[in-house]
Amino acid sequence: MKSLRLSKTKLRRIAKEILELCPDYMGYPHLSKSVFIQPRLSVSYTEDKYCGEFDNENLIVRIFPRRIKSRLDLVRTIIHEYTHYAQLYDSPRMDRKYIKANEELGYKNNPFEIEARENELKYMRLVYSRVKHMF
Repeated sequence: MKSLRLSKTKLRRIAKEILELCPDYMGYPHLSKSVFIQPRLSVSYTEDKYCGEFDNENLIVRIFPRRIKSRLDLVRTIIHEYTHYAQLYDSPRMDRKYIKANEELGYKNNPFEIEARENELKYMRLVYSRVKHMF
C-alpha cells in the first residue's frame, strides 16, 4: 500500500496545523474559546491498522502515516478524530456510549462514526485549502 511521502518533521507540522484549524470550522466543543483545551497530536509509525484514533483518556489525536495515502486522507483523518474529541465533550460517558453503539449497530452504523464521516466530507476541502501550501 502506498502512503503519503513526507518527512516526519513536515508531516507533524502539517498535521498540527490541520488539528489547530478544526475548531475554526467545527467549533469549540461545549466550552468557550477562552477555556478550550486543544487535544495533543501524536504521530505513530508502529501501528498500521487504522489511519487514526482518538485517545479519550489522554486527549490525544493519534495518526498512523503508513495508512494515510494522500493529502486529503491526512486532512480527513484529523477531522474525523477531532470529531470524536468534540463528541467527548458533547456526550458524557461517550466512551461507553460509543462501545455500546459499536456492539449493537456495528462500526459502520455507529452514530459517532457517522457524524465523524459526515464532518470529514463537510470540512475537508475547506481545511485543505488552508494547508495545501504546506505540502
